[in-house]
Amino acid sequence: MSLDDIVNVSISVQTLTPSRTGFGIPLITCPFSGIFSDDTGELARAYTTSTAVRTDFGSWHPVYKAALAAFAQNPHPTSIIVGRETNASPQVVVITPTALLKDAYDYTIYVNDVELTFTTTTADAKSIVEGLKKALEDSVDKFDGTNVLSDVITPTEDDLSLTLTAKTDDDVFTYYVLERDILTSENTTPDDDIEKDLGLIIAKNNDWYCLTICNPSSDRVIAAADVIESLVKIQIASSADDAILTDGTSDVAYLLNDGGYARSGIMYHPRANDLYAHARWVGKCLPQDPGSITWKFKQLAGLTTPTLDPTEIVNMRAKNCNFYSTIGGIDMTEEGYSGSGEFLDTTTNVDYLRARMQENVFFVIANAGKIPYTDEGVAMIETPIWQTLKECARKTILTESSLTVTAPLVADISPTDRGNRLLPDVVFTGTLQGAVHSVDISGTVSI
Repeated sequence: MSLDDIVNVSISVQTLTPSRTGFGIPLITCPFSGIFSDDTGELARAYTTSTAVRTDFGSWHPVYKAALAAFAQNPHPTSIIVGRETNASPQVVVITPTALLKDAYDYTIYVNDVELTFTTTTADAKSIVEGLKKALEDSVDKFDGTNVLSDVITPTEDDLSLTLTAKTDDDVFTYYVLERDILTSENTTPDDDIEKDLGLIIAKNNDWYCLTICNPSSDRVIAAADVIESLVKIQIASSADDAILTDGTSDVAYLLNDGGYARSGIMYHPRANDLYAHARWVGKCLPQDPGSITWKFKQLAGLTTPTLDPTEIVNMRAKNCNFYSTIGGIDMTEEGYSGSGEFLDTTTNVDYLRARMQENVFFVIANAGKIPYTDEGVAMIETPIWQTLKECARKTILTESSLTVTAPLVADISPTDRGNRLLPDVVFTGTLQGAVHSVDISGTVSI
């Protein structure tokens, strides 16, 4: 006789665990070809180092520069996902001389890290744009080791502005103007179908939370915002479009604000299309636990602080446009808004609460033989809700003293709901802790 004949023990292991939504991984999208496998329809690839991205794309490529910007932060993401756009239009950038014309002066722009300079004699807009156009056409610097700028960009001018147009949708380029008081820039790339591209990428890999676009023109950012608004995700973009600094009503910051986009935020930076300010901001904030940070006051490695006058700052704040500034000798991000004016950390915190509550309640349902439709069964559902709320209180998302959970008595539930096995009217409440961004202090001193 064995012990099993006397005491027979069988153990059922109830460890079915739903996948957990992650909040620390960004998606960087860009049109390109010849890097991912066309044979398998590869549209998304995960990377854990910027070195691996450089191996695939080269040191000049916008994808590498955006990835490097994210990985350069401390802390930084453990991984990023690069998504391939297959429906993008060729990039279009317009450079325009301002009314401040300078004689005997160097007008300089940088394209794919290549310096293009035209020195004026007697300055006028026509000679400046013609001179910069010729500088691009005559450039012999092989920015990627093979191509010169005229191989991938077509420059045209209309006496007032210089337009740089990528020859194919894959020829995305970096750029910035050296002095924005004498030259302005605007990314006018149209949106072909970023909605379709994001849908295709999500079908391949949905394990990301924040979208960062390598070519963030106004049309493309707004089109992406329309998609992101319906998802449990956010989008962070940056722009060098100088119209943002005015009280105009056609720039990307105004459009995000006017459209009330709560899941997309924009940052102005004159080198947004070269230093990728948005990728740096995302790289700094995304790896940190929801509830532990605000997106304001962040020091971003490798990002310069632009010179902004008070009127420009007022105009940006009116549009809920974020920017990078120096206060008290410390470089930092301001203000941490989405276009609608919602704080980005609030959106992330609520997304975290929602995701964890879904997962925790589903875990109980999936691992129980069944949840009986009794008051005791209802209590089994309440337990993971309480656990989620208390976890969010520990993470300083919610105030613990504000938490409540209520559920109906089974006797009060309609026969229709009971027949459909639906438990209705389970309600929780909780107060967001928020964060302190400014302080008012008053006091009295006396002798």
